[in-house]
Amino acid sequence: MTLPYARLTLDAEIAGVERTGVFELPGGPQGASSIGEIYRTGFLVEDTGTGVLALLSRLRDDIDLDDGTVRVSGGGQHAFAIDAEAPTTTTKPNSTEPYQWGSSPDPTVGPNKHTATGAHKEAQQAVLMSYIRNGVAGDSFTPATLELFEHSESGIYEPLTVGLEDPETAIVNDDPTAADVSFTAVSVLDVDQALSQLQRLP
Repeated sequence: MTLPYARLTLDAEIAGVERTGVFELPGGPQGASSIGEIYRTGFLVEDTGTGVLALLSRLRDDIDLDDGTVRVSGGGQHAFAIDAEAPTTTTKPNSTEPYQWGSSPDPTVGPNKHTATGAHKEAQQAVLMSYIRNGVAGDSFTPATLELFEHSESGIYEPLTVGLEDPETAIVNDDPTAADVSFTAVSVLDVDQALSQLQRLP
């Protein structure tokens, strides 16, 4: 079954506690969301002096190292450009269930530093950006999970492990409920998982 909206899951330390935040972005008339799928060609990763790429090259035969840059044969970057509105008090289609925004699906739990389900736009803006800042969601060591359409637990493809490029939120002054949310989600290698595989190699 196709997931009719985007769901972004971020792990972060909020107020000294490890939290998992789920951010559901409604689509269609409810959220005015625009989702564009992108496939970028060219160089994939640059080494930052950590030597991680040299280690990862042992995992795959099609990784070639050249001047500190790795190109995976036949590879490219799979990405989604997302522009949507925070759901605030919107409920899911044919349901009274609100879109989750943070650590709890229950709107009575917040708003607070880690959840803002069903809350006003200013709270939802602040909570999302807090997870992004504290979770370093552009880092392959702490990637996010993106589910949308067929890339979901109920779809025909697996959810995507992603890093976030240029996440941005904006309060819409002429709309009392709207907070715009935009980011590009780029599929990334989960380095922690890859290094765990590397440690098991003979």
